[in-house]
Amino acid sequence: MKVKVNIDKKLDEIFIDIYTPSEDEKLKSILDNLRMKKTVLNGYIEEKTYLLNINDIYSIYAENKKVYAHTKDRIYRVKHRLYELEEILDKNRFVRISNSAIINIYKIENLEATINGMITINFKNGKKEYISRRYLKKVKKILDI
Repeated sequence: MKVKVNIDKKLDEIFIDIYTPSEDEKLKSILDNLRMKKTVLNGYIEEKTYLLNINDIYSIYAENKKVYAHTKDRIYRVKHRLYELEEILDKNRFVRISNSAIINIYKIENLEATINGMITINFKNGKKEYISRRYLKKVKKILDI
């Protein structure tokens, strides 16, 4: 895919033209991402509601039938199911790594192969997650490894 950006001070909004040889899944994914408007997620700590910038989220995980968003230094309760979040979050930024976790690939510090063939994800905030075998192929493709 080639991207060309032209800055035109006469325009008052962003204008996008897409040229493609066919209508396929890649085009559908690009259009879905362009239409995506969700940039914040409601997070809860006790009775307080916080507006979380999705770019600040390191991981989202389910534990004891509840879903949590993990930022650099806090954990918030989220009132969405993982499968709902998987649909509404940017698929170029967030990837499912197990039945119980979705991660922000831009918050990864490094990846570590374990002896048993699993991969450990080390985040910039020191947290660790493990990619389950079921999702390993998909994650490797997205991370180009």
